Amino acid sequence: MTDKLNNEKLNLELSKSNVIKIVIVLSVIGVLILVFAGVFNSPEAIYVDRFNNIQTSKIKSPEIIQLEKDVRNNPNNKDLLLKLANTLNDNGFYQQAIVKYGDYLKINPGNADVIVDQGVCYFNLKQYEKAVEIFKNALKYDSTHQIAHFNLGIVNLNLGKKDEAVKWFKKVIELYPNSEFSKRAKEFVK
Repeated sequence: MTDKLNNEKLNLELSKSNVIKIVIVLSVIGVLILVFAGVFNSPEAIYVDRFNNIQTSKIKSPEIIQLEKDVRNNPNNKDLLLKLANTLNDNGFYQQAIVKYGDYLKINPGNADVIVDQGVCYFNLKQYEKAVEIFKNALKYDSTHQIAHFNLGIVNLNLGKKDEAVKWFKKVIELYPNSEFSKRAKEFVK
């Protein structure tokens, strides 16, 4: 009788430990599911830009919200406008950054650096043909713009135009033989 009670007690203890193990395993699996489902990622919001394109992106930071307010209050302040455009670009709001770069270029046309930044936004939106157009436009204002040449190589690679890409990379190497971009261009030319 004592052996039977001891066996039942042992079975009961094993059952409790098994239950605890099962609960732990299920908890770990649940957490992994939540992590891979993106529950802990940055929140996203849907917005409609001025071209009526629906965009999904991270919620704007307080810095962006403040810059937008400052630009609304000072629409001709090119420094604020450029800071807003760059901040939007840096935070992945490419479509909105394109608009703000365009607004900046209306006030200060011909700034090749800003035109290139706008082209990068188009590239990030996978609008490669438009990016090529924008980068070539930057070269009209600064025919030796290193980043415009390099980016034309990158965009053409993405378009599957290897020969065209090599042409642009060789131009970077020719214009700026000792620069970091030239070193990277040489790797692509190989």
